[in-house]
Amino acid sequence: MNIEKIDISQVKPYPDNPRKISDKAVDKVALSLKEFGWQQPIVVDENNVIIAGHTRHKAAEKLGFREVPILKAVGLSDEKVKAYRFMDNRSHEESSWDWDKAVKEISQLLDDNKIDEKLLGFDEGEFDYIKLRFQEMETDKQIATDKDGGDETVKTSNTFTNPSDDTQKFVEFSILLSETDRKELYQILNKIKEENNLKTFSEAIMFLVRR
Repeated sequence: MNIEKIDISQVKPYPDNPRKISDKAVDKVALSLKEFGWQQPIVVDENNVIIAGHTRHKAAEKLGFREVPILKAVGLSDEKVKAYRFMDNRSHEESSWDWDKAVKEISQLLDDNKIDEKLLGFDEGEFDYIKLRFQEMETDKQIATDKDGGDETVKTSNTFTNPSDDTQKFVEFSILLSETDRKELYQILNKIKEENNLKTFSEAIMFLVRR
């Protein structure tokens, strides 16, 4: 694997890239590059046309980088290059979160005050959900301790004590859903709120009903 640095002007975005890149995604990757540096090169074909890494390229341009690391994919036909673009984008969409593990890890990171929550890549609404999930987990631990006859009070995190009232109402509304369905609905309603300048989940739900 031969990674090299070249002038950013030599890297060419694929003009028919079917993946839409939002400003929010570019901002997050730019923040990641500033904090963590280049941990993934931009994958290009033999003509320096981007195969994977359009968002990294845009973020690098935004940050004013003159050089970027590239990895050339050699020996691929034009058809395989196009197929790889789709596979690279689609493979990310197939993964899901183990929220119990994620919430535990995030709470430890933030409680140590070593990492800014912005560096984790979650939106404010998603952090509200994570805070609420953390509270549920802590409540379950306390109930289990009480049932065992223990006097110990479960230590809670100062970081995860205040999910918004709107998120609390969402959970009351979605209490009968499974964890997976509730998370999916949360993401859908958050997107509707953002795209239509709505303030609450109730407004987003009514927006859906009226369509």
